[in-house]
Amino acid sequence: MDAITTAAPTHSLRERMLQDMTMRGFGAHTQKDYIRHVRSFAAFLGRPPDTATMEDLRRYQVDQHERAVGPATINGAVSALRFLFGITLKRPEMALATVEFVRRFLIHVLPRGFHRIRHYGLLASSTHKDTMALARRLLGVAVPVEEPEPDELPDHRPPCPCCGGHMTIIEAFARWCLPRAPPSSASPIRGNAP
Repeated sequence: MDAITTAAPTHSLRERMLQDMTMRGFGAHTQKDYIRHVRSFAAFLGRPPDTATMEDLRRYQVDQHERAVGPATINGAVSALRFLFGITLKRPEMALATVEFVRRFLIHVLPRGFHRIRHYGLLASSTHKDTMALARRLLGVAVPVEEPEPDELPDHRPPCPCCGGHMTIIEAFARWCLPRAPPSSASPIRGNAP
């Protein structure tokens, strides 16, 4: 008995994910964004994303939080990874539940009137000079010598013949070229409409 067997075509994970998104009507921008987030996750892992574990997902989210990634980027990454694991790889245990997704997203939303502070610690701009001086003193490092800035540079612009102020040359015309005339008050193409 001759049986016809057809092997299922092997597609790359990226192609499978693109097919799944196309079948569900995702726009080109969304598809590109999801692929970018999955590529970022794979770069973080250092291996294909289909081999990821729940611990890998948790480490990725902690890394995003430590790098002060904005809520919109975290939202996009979580949506892309939910789609990858829930739809393309059919691993629903790896896809976040909606409640958990909203909880993790709201962690990054600040109450009204609060502002996100991204720079803090030794190099914070408000205390930079003081903390750097303290660090140099504790480490026994000499203070770098600052070069004195030169006084005002001489102004080589020609003086105005009328007021004596300095002229700024906007354009210089060659001897054989004439400057363009200013536009006339009434355009010959259009009539003046009331």
